[in-house]
Parts: sequence; structure tokens; C-alpha cells
Amino acid sequence: MYFEGTIAFSIADVVDFEENINEKIGFMPTKITKKGELIAIKQKAPFNIWRYELGFNDLNFTSTLSAFNNQLAIFRNNITDISCEYERVEINLYVRTLFGQFGFSIPNEELVKLSSFGIGVNFHFLSFGDVTN
Repeated sequence: MYFEGTIAFSIADVVDFEENINEKIGFMPTKITKKGELIAIKQKAPFNIWRYELGFNDLNFTSTLSAFNNQLAIFRNNITDISCEYERVEINLYVRTLFGQFGFSIPNEELVKLSSFGIGVNFHFLSFGDVTN
């Protein structure tokens, strides 16, 4: 079953961290959202959000997760430091599919890497709503 999504390392807080966070974390974001910006229909961002994300699909999920983990591992100490400074420092895995029926595996070595950052990992499973009776 086909699926796609993004894996994102994000930092969220009410303070404006945009100017110094790139130096603290050691790499650049792929997206910055300001508090109050529209992030979904009728939903505004409750925080400023700094995000680094990579897209994946069912064919490259494991290799993308590995690349993501390897990129973050270089800055593990920085991530640990900032996780104490900001409201929310986390990894979010967003998986989308047409029908809501799918499965995937995360290799043990990738789970170990994810846990080594010492921050939360959240899984979001979303459907594009093509399910019919």
C-alpha cells in the first residue's frame, strides 16, 4: 500500500528564536512558521516553529529515516542543550495514505538512533479520505 509523508525535527516556543537558533542547532531549517500564521483550515500556529524536514514515500522510507537520523546525530549535543531551553523540541513523523490502511517497519538501529536524541517522537497517521463503502 502506497504511503508518503515527512519526518520533521521541530522546535516550538512563544519566544522569537529565529535569529539565534540556526547557530545553536548547527543547521538550517526547511521551514519557519510564525505564531499566528495559518497552518491548517481554521487553525493558527500557537507557537513560533523552526522545522527541518525530509519527505519520504513507501519506497524510500527507511533510507530517508536513516539520512534524517544521521544528519541530526552530528548535532546530538546541540539538540540535547536546546531541548532544555524551548517549550517543545521533538521529532514528528507524518504518514499519509489514500485509504488509511498501511503498515511499515522501523529497523531497530533507527529506533535506537531516534531515542538517542532524548526528545519525544510523535507519529501522525493521516488519510486523504479516499475510503468508500
